[in-house]
Amino acid sequence: MGEKEIIYEDEFNRWAEAWEIDPDTDDMTQLDKDDFIIQKAQIIKAMKKGRMKYIDETEAMEYTVSRSKVAMDKPISMRRSKGTSYIGMDRYKEREGVHKTFSMMAEMCGVPIAVLSNLDGIDLKPLMAVANIFLAT
Repeated sequence: MGEKEIIYEDEFNRWAEAWEIDPDTDDMTQLDKDDFIIQKAQIIKAMKKGRMKYIDETEAMEYTVSRSKVAMDKPISMRRSKGTSYIGMDRYKEREGVHKTFSMMAEMCGVPIAVLSNLDGIDLKPLMAVANIFLAT
């Protein structure tokens, strides 16, 4: 692993520790392990490209939109979910899993769902990876 990769791995681990996420995959099922590795790779890829960074002071993941035509005057700051994040998911039916995920992500980011739904997939993947890892662990 190169020096820069170690820096991004350290940044990922600081975030995981602050959000009480256990990055140790030894006790995971193979399916969970494979999913965790994919999600982690999305986050680290965004870090390498300079789009995502962990802010120690606020314990937030900050993402700078790069491909979307959504007018963003500052990075999206994604924080740990609160009870309101889960309550917002109640508006949707059981089969509306994507709506539930977007509702939670919007709450975590402090933006309307419409902002997230208009993001380009390249911008959306790292944010979804943060939410997925947090919810899965």
